[in-house]
Parts: sequence; C-alpha cells; structure tokens
Amino acid sequence: MTIGKDQARQFQRDGYLVVRGCLNASEVSSMLTVTARHLEQRIEPFELEANLPYPNAPANESAPGGQTIRRLLQAWDRDAVYRRWASNPRLISLLCGLLNTRRLHLTRSHHNCIMTKRPDYSSDTLWHRDTRYWSFSDHRLINAWLALVPERQNNGGLLVIPGSCYLDLNDGQLDAEQFFRTDLPANQTLIDQSVAVDLDPGDLLLFHARTLHAASRNWTDQTKYSVVTSYHGDDVSPLADSNTDRLDEVVLQRPNED
Repeated sequence: MTIGKDQARQFQRDGYLVVRGCLNASEVSSMLTVTARHLEQRIEPFELEANLPYPNAPANESAPGGQTIRRLLQAWDRDAVYRRWASNPRLISLLCGLLNTRRLHLTRSHHNCIMTKRPDYSSDTLWHRDTRYWSFSDHRLINAWLALVPERQNNGGLLVIPGSCYLDLNDGQLDAEQFFRTDLPANQTLIDQSVAVDLDPGDLLLFHARTLHAASRNWTDQTKYSVVTSYHGDDVSPLADSNTDRLDEVVLQRPNED
C-alpha cells in the first residue's frame, strides 16, 4: 500500500487515486464474513434504502423492499475487523502523506460504514459532494473506499469527475438537497468528463471529500459491499455543536517509518 510521487501528484491534480491490492483475499474474506453476519442479524445501527428518497428506493419502510439495509453504520465500533482496516499502519502512513500531517482523525459522524447495494432494491446515487451536509472548519478530508467485491458500472461502481474538488459551484448548479443538477448544460459538460472507477476486491479508492461522484443502482444478481471511512489532519476540526461534532473522532498517529 504505497504510492510514488507521480501517484501523489495525480491525487493532488484529480482529487482521486486508486491503490490496488491493499488487502489480500483472506483479509477481504474476513470482512465479508462479518458483514454478512451483521446484515443477516440486522445488527444496529443501520440505514435503510427507504430512509433516503433516491431513485428506485422503496417508497417507505412498509413498502416491498422497505427493510432493505443500505448501510451498516458505525463500522469503527461495530467489529475489530473494521478497526484493523481503518487503523492499518500502511493506510495511515499513506493518508498522512497525502494530507501532510503527522496525525490523522477518523470521523465517526460521517461515513464510517459498510455500504451495500442489493440487486433488487438498491437505488441510484445522484451526483454530489460528500461535504454537502458536513460541518468542518475546512474541506480537506479524504475518503477511503475499500472494495470487498468487484465494483463495476453495472453493479453501482463509482463515477468521479477529475479535478471537481477544486471547482467553486454556485447555488444554481445544485438543487435543494445539494445534489449536482443534471439538467444544466454547463453541469452536463462536467459530467461528460466523468471517469468510471473499476475496483477488484481489496482495491482502495481515495478521493477528496469535495470530488463530485455518483453511482447507479445494482443491475446484477450479486450484492456489492464497500467499507468507507473518512479522515482529516490536525489542521481541520469539526464545528462545535454540529452534526459533525456529535461523536468523538478517533486520533491515529502516523507510524514510525525510520
């Protein structure tokens, strides 16, 4: 789990980077086993597809598919297998390098989850930035998206717009829910530049929290699983008394690399 100078420059330019083979098959299998058990036993907390009015989501919790789990929340507190990944020294070192910090802060209030996309009742994820409802002193956060199964465009793999983390969007480009509007020609020009991010199990997508991204529903017959955590350095902090400040963060020290 290392990157060279060219890859670091790519991240700084495009706002995203794929790092291949960060976990081996055995490590991925352990995560999948725990994930399957927590889904089967419906271990709380979790978010339902019906809780969000996304395209193809069940209309409400009583509708067909209304109890479909979209995200297993609080991954850090949920099981040691997720903590081992989120605090992996190689991951921490990589993120510290990209953020130019000696310490990392993992936010437990946002992401910190296992994302699922079922074949039958998954929804489309509209174009957005993850910072739309976050309350930090600065937007310099990195999302770590770990694939546990193959991610392609037909099962809800992510699309990203390179460099979009640096764009200053005006209110007219976003709808009332802060989604990037697809009905505007200028926005569509940017969307036409999007890149599909294909991942294999154990691959990692790192992307700036302001990077515009989207995903379709899952059109296959197999569920997709991803572990998603978000980090920032010492120079960024949650705003007091906000939704971002509701849970204590996890502070992770950069490992000694001497």
